Parts: sequence; C-alpha cells; structure tokens
Amino acid sequence: MIIAGEHGRVAHHLALIRCIAVVCLVSTVALTKAHAIAARVRITGLNIATPILGLLLAAMAMQTIGEGLKELLPGLA
Repeated sequence: MIIAGEHGRVAHHLALIRCIAVVCLVSTVALTKAHAIAARVRITGLNIATPILGLLLAAMAMQTIGEGLKELLPGLA
C-alpha cells in the first residue's frame, strides 16, 4: 500500500483507503469468529491450512524483498 500510495491522484488514494477498510473489516470478522471457524474446520483442516498459509506468507515476503531490491538496486533488474 505504501508503494501504491506514492503515485496517483485523489481517486487512487480513495480507492486504496477503501481497500484497506475492506481488509480491516474482513480481518475483524474473521478474528471475531475465529473460535466458530476453528470448530467447523476441525484439527485436520487446520493442519492442512497452516503450511499452505505459511507458504503463501513466504511467497509474499519474497515478492516484497524482490521489489525492494529492484527499487534499491536497479542494475539487478
């Protein structure tokens, strides 16, 4: 969001704010209902989801590192 917010006009910034609000709302609902969700998914579902979500998080971290390195060291791109 920080990188996306550097460029653009007011409409672009408003769209980013709306996206942030939606993510905050979804996160709040998911965390509020975490016990109910965990009861439905059960232990097997959690054991399957944990490594998948960990892999997704690692992929997002690598993408962020790569974009930062391209910005910092443009000769590498």
